[in-house]
Amino acid sequence: MSLSREMRCLAVGPAIGVALIVIGLLMAVEPARAQSNNELPADEVEDRKQRAEILYQEGIKLRRDALIAQALEKFEQALALNDHPYIRYNLALCLRSLGRPVDAFKQLNQALRSDKLTGEERQQGQQYAAELRKEIVELRVVCRDSDAKVSVNGTPLFSGPGQASRWVTPGTHQILAQKSIQLATAETVVIEAGPSRTVELFLPRLERRWDRRLPWAIAGGGALVALSGIPLQWLAHDNESKFHRELDAECGSANACKDGVPDSARTYERRSRRYNAAAVAGFAVGGAAIATGLALAIFNQPRVVKPDPATREIAISPLVGNDSAGIAAALSF
Repeated sequence: MSLSREMRCLAVGPAIGVALIVIGLLMAVEPARAQSNNELPADEVEDRKQRAEILYQEGIKLRRDALIAQALEKFEQALALNDHPYIRYNLALCLRSLGRPVDAFKQLNQALRSDKLTGEERQQGQQYAAELRKEIVELRVVCRDSDAKVSVNGTPLFSGPGQASRWVTPGTHQILAQKSIQLATAETVVIEAGPSRTVELFLPRLERRWDRRLPWAIAGGGALVALSGIPLQWLAHDNESKFHRELDAECGSANACKDGVPDSARTYERRSRRYNAAAVAGFAVGGAAIATGLALAIFNQPRVVKPDPATREIAISPLVGNDSAGIAAALSF
């Protein structure tokens, strides 16, 4: 009976230890979860709102005094403390005054998504957004090449294949699609005012003049032909040796044969010449084939081929957006 109790204690002890470890882990995870959800204490949230309000009022005063750059800085600091549509609204006005219509349009659109704006403020904001929309263009970039890194004016846009849009101002813009140093294409486009502009990029491709296996097949065949000359050369030497032995056996030497070289010895001589000629031909043809194959392999290195505009096909598709409509022309080759 005492042994049974001892065993039960030994079994319960580890179970209690495991339970305590689990509880400890849960207590450690809970603060991390609260921190990951950005849950701030109520007093800290209120303090951030008050500091944001002070910065906001300072920005309003600076904007009225036409100190736009300083006002922009105050609004940005306020927005970092409290994401409020009024702050974004005035931030957008400063950005527009500083000649940054794209950033102003983005901030104003985010402000208009909030339900905290009154009807009059929303109507005025929509009017400003419509005016800003006339100053910018939606640039759509398409690239069908996989693993191509696409950027606009040096700023990454997306990785192909795919397409993405970016708001830009009318003017000259640099669009780049790149896989490597060799496989890259850059287009400088002049974008005029309008609803949208679609640009499709075509990367150069690596091509060979012919199948990469062809040069090595020719060189390999030449090597086989050249190797076949070795046994032929051996047969030629063997028949020559038999020719001399036959002469020694019949005449003692070639000069001692008064009636000429015996037919049996002449047969070995003819065979030796034929085998030797075949071996020399094999060496020559095989060597030439090997040299040709190596030369073709050198000339068959991959080369960069740029897309030919004459071979591109134009595919026209309708293009409908929230505030624009038209057609998109895509080129392929």
